[in-house]
Amino acid sequence: MKLSGSKEPLPLHRIIQITRNKLPSDGILATDVGAFNSMVHYLWQVNRPNTYFTSKGLSTMGIALPAAIAAQLAFPHKKVVCFTGDGGALMRLQDLEICSRLNLPIIIVVFSDNALGLIEAKQKAAGYDPAGVHMKNPDFSRVVRAFGGLGFRVKTEAEFDRAIDQALNESRLSLIEAVMNPRTYGDHLKLIRG
Repeated sequence: MKLSGSKEPLPLHRIIQITRNKLPSDGILATDVGAFNSMVHYLWQVNRPNTYFTSKGLSTMGIALPAAIAAQLAFPHKKVVCFTGDGGALMRLQDLEICSRLNLPIIIVVFSDNALGLIEAKQKAAGYDPAGVHMKNPDFSRVVRAFGGLGFRVKTEAEFDRAIDQALNESRLSLIEAVMNPRTYGDHLKLIRG
């Protein structure tokens, strides 16, 4: 399977590439851990120092939004994007209040697959049936609206492209819930990790 040959309406790699292409070269990305993150590390082009924050080796789920908040406070005139999975987003929902209260124009992209995708892929790779990894998510785009932010729920590449354009031109908190097919993660991990 080649990345360019993906038949998904919202391919994981395209979310990463589109965001990188549209974010200014001095824009900051804070990324969480999860099934999507190996692809982020593989594809994201870091153009300047202090513009890419992750806890990769420590695998600290839920780190991306607090890191994005810190980056936005430290660099208030830069665009800041947060990549997180739905599990990480659920762990940090209270931080939407901080973003709202402090008027932080962070763009949060939630890779939403109703599962702890990396754990599920690892369970399957080890020959186990998935256990304790499926979730029932809220509509994240509505949750961020409750905090006065701008919310999008996208299912196609074209919808994501329009949403990221709008979010980058906003001066308030934005969240894009990217509805993903969790079955693609296993193939992505094999491509990148072997």
